[in-house]
Amino acid sequence: MKNELFELVSKNIRYGLDPGLDIEINDFLADLDQIENFFVSAHESMYVIHIHVSKYSIMDVNVIFHTLLMYLEYKGMTFYTHHVFENSIEYKVVSAANFEVGFCCKIRFMQS
Repeated sequence: MKNELFELVSKNIRYGLDPGLDIEINDFLADLDQIENFFVSAHESMYVIHIHVSKYSIMDVNVIFHTLLMYLEYKGMTFYTHHVFENSIEYKVVSAANFEVGFCCKIRFMQS
C-alpha cells in the first residue's frame, strides 16, 4: 500500500535535479561523523544516495535520515517510505515547495 501511495504522490509533482541540491547533500553528509563514506548520483530525475554508516541499526539510521531530511526538505510537503532489507535500509523521498517545484531521492544505508 505504501508504495502505491508514494507513486500516486510522486507522479503528481514535477520534480527534477537541482545542481545546488547535490552540493548541499555532499556537504551535509561529509560533515557527519557516523558516515564512513557515501556516493551521490542521479538517475532519471531522481537523486540516488548510498551511505555506509559506522553504527548500523534501525535507530541510528533513522536519526541520520531525519537529520538529513530536515536539512534538505522543502517546506510545502515531504513524503517518504522506508524498507528494511537484510543488508540495508532504504528510503524513498519526495519533497516539494508546490506541485511545480520538488525533488525525489532514494537513500540506501548500509553497514561499513
